[in-house]
Amino acid sequence: MMTYQNEPLYQEETLLEPSETQIRFEAILQDADYLLKPNSNNEFVSTYIPLTMNDHQLFMEVGEKSLMLVDMLKSSYSRKVATKQYETRKGLIVASQLFPPKLNIDVEYPDYLPNRKVSVSGHFRDLDNGSVLFNIDYLDFYEEDRRTQFQIEEEENPDSPFDIDF
Repeated sequence: MMTYQNEPLYQEETLLEPSETQIRFEAILQDADYLLKPNSNNEFVSTYIPLTMNDHQLFMEVGEKSLMLVDMLKSSYSRKVATKQYETRKGLIVASQLFPPKLNIDVEYPDYLPNRKVSVSGHFRDLDNGSVLFNIDYLDFYEEDRRTQFQIEEEENPDSPFDIDF
């Protein structure tokens, strides 16, 4: 009786270098449920909204460049099909990786993050099947405005009811 091995004839390698596809952009953190703890697939996944149209355009250009590089650098007998896995159908950016990203803040409670505006530094990588993913290298949270609501209202309305002129 003959047995077959379920191994590919050609072992696919990753083609993208992190230095070639590195990017930094500003965004709003949309979904941080699995930013610091892995999901059921042991992946750290988070979703972002680009802060400006320039950030969105820059991200998409580097993503398309990554897809093009996978198509250009693969061998003629490769089974890789370059597909983007870094964007949802609604245009949100998805970061998926096997390790937690580095943060500039200490998060006591992962469900509560102080400010959702972040600066994202990351790179694109490809899998054995050709899927192109976005990995975060560093996530920089902006410091929130520490002024109280009373101070903001006082600046907007200098004639407060507590101001008595004799």
